[in-house]
Amino acid sequence: MFMQVYFHKTRLAYDIHLRHCLKSLLPNGRFPKPVGKDLSRYLEWDDWKVLGLLSAGKGGEHGRRLAERDHYREIYHTPEVAKIRDFEKLNQVREQLGGMVAAEESTAKSWCKADDLDVPVLLSDGNRRAAMLSRLMKFFYFLQILREVPLGYRFTLYAYEPFDSAVLGDLGAAEVFDLVKVSAASHPLGYGYKIESRIDTDRAFALGGDLVKKHKDDLDWVIRQFGKKSIADLELESTIVYVAQSACAKQWPSADVPSCITRSVSAVKPRFSVESVASRITQLKQGGIEI
Repeated sequence: MFMQVYFHKTRLAYDIHLRHCLKSLLPNGRFPKPVGKDLSRYLEWDDWKVLGLLSAGKGGEHGRRLAERDHYREIYHTPEVAKIRDFEKLNQVREQLGGMVAAEESTAKSWCKADDLDVPVLLSDGNRRAAMLSRLMKFFYFLQILREVPLGYRFTLYAYEPFDSAVLGDLGAAEVFDLVKVSAASHPLGYGYKIESRIDTDRAFALGGDLVKKHKDDLDWVIRQFGKKSIADLELESTIVYVAQSACAKQWPSADVPSCITRSVSAVKPRFSVESVASRITQLKQGGIEI
């Protein structure tokens, strides 16, 4: 439902028009800062003011499109859970259309995505460190794929990371059984979720049983390898691993695998250049990760 509402083709089209229209209407293309002397100027920019300017013919081409409901039409979009071949087809469509493309929207650029700020999670470890929910998702992915820890998840490439909603379900179940407490909290980045353990370390290891004991080294390895990396780095590296593990990759000639992975990752994540993807693949290999 989230994708059907926030990424509906018509809503996205009006996002484009509204964004460009406001940039044309606002002083220097920006809202006044909502603080100090600028607060009153900021409050002037309500719906009535914008609608009045639109009715007066202001806002350029995009203002006209908003006033006349003449929005952009969608030509093509990838599936909600896109696979490598879907992004390759997107590249083909993009090349065939060339200069005819008026706009292109990506979940990686959307206001409702979870990029570097994502859903913040405060870890109750005494240091009050701010972590991210998507960071935890990627840690589980690396544990299962790179270290073969049998977690039982079925990850798919969803928007901007390997994802399985079952991870969130397990977190909810842990809260129901009073193993963790999830509550809203403020932190330097804004507001997010604080996840606190309701049991001590010994109890946690006891509940984990043989699985935790057997794979303690794997847990330590993932933290050492990825624990200090940014969300953007984890996004790129998890995508590289996902593409390398995909069915498509297994059909590529062995000599072409690195270049094929590079091209495919660049198609999936166009904000990362081909050069940066190739460089990151080299770094992962040097770190002992098979790609």
